[in-house]
Amino acid sequence: MSATLEPELASRSAAASDHVVNVRDLTKYFPIREGVLQRVTSHVQAVDGVSFDIHRGETVGLVGESGCGKTTLGRCIAGLMKPTTQQYFRKQ
Repeated sequence: MSATLEPELASRSAAASDHVVNVRDLTKYFPIREGVLQRVTSHVQAVDGVSFDIHRGETVGLVGESGCGKTTLGRCIAGLMKPTTQQYFRKQ
């Protein structure tokens, strides 16, 4: 490893520790159940493929239309609701 790469690796690890929340491809689907046996017939996509970072010291606002998934996203981040899928999620 050359000496020029070491500062780059150090800056990457310092930048990674700067994250408070790091979300990649967060998805939450809710099942639609129908019939007497309540079988799942389809799904509602509440949150689909959301990715973002929140760094230490940042102030973030989440805006959108009614029913677009703002509360569901917040509940998934807070751990109150389990996401359907996610590639990477870290909260410090």
